[in-house]
This record gives sequence, structure tokens and C-alpha cells, in this order.
Amino acid sequence: CGDDLFGHLISWLNGDEEGRSEWARDAFFREYRYSFIDNLIGAANYRRFVTWDVSLQFPIGATLTDLYLALPENRNLAEQLRVRRLRIDSAVDL
Repeated sequence: CGDDLFGHLISWLNGDEEGRSEWARDAFFREYRYSFIDNLIGAANYRRFVTWDVSLQFPIGATLTDLYLALPENRNLAEQLRVRRLRIDSAVDL
């Protein structure tokens, strides 16, 4: 689908084999964390007038994953991610 993060999310949600779902969940959370941190770094770079030697592709707008999580039926999943994101926010001070 062109969006690796969304692909990991779908793999996790469709994982029905024993152990496969847990692996897919961990892969999704890892990619989600990396994407979130990349966006934090990119936003901080722009606030500092692009003085850091980092990719200028970040921050990015809403992804397929963001849009999927914004659906009302996905509130519980979005809340789980929000809690994990709070842990990242408290650990990273840019």
C-alpha cells in the first residue's frame, strides 16, 4: 500500500496465527515509535530554522495510520497508542 506503518498495522490486526499476532503488534509499535520520533525531530529541526543535518521529509502530514486511528470504532486502539506515545514524549525532550 506504500505506507509501511499502515502495512504493519493491518498485519497486526489480521494476525490470527498463534505468535504471529504478537510479532506483528511489536513490529507495528516499533515502526510507530520510529515514525513518531522522526516527526518530533523533523518538527524541532524546522523550529530551529533547518540547522540540523536530518531528512527534510519530516514532519509529514496525516498518514493512512493516523486516518484509520481517527475513526470512532478505533478509539481503544488509538488510546493504547496515545499512552505509549506519552511514554516517548516524557523520554524525549526536543
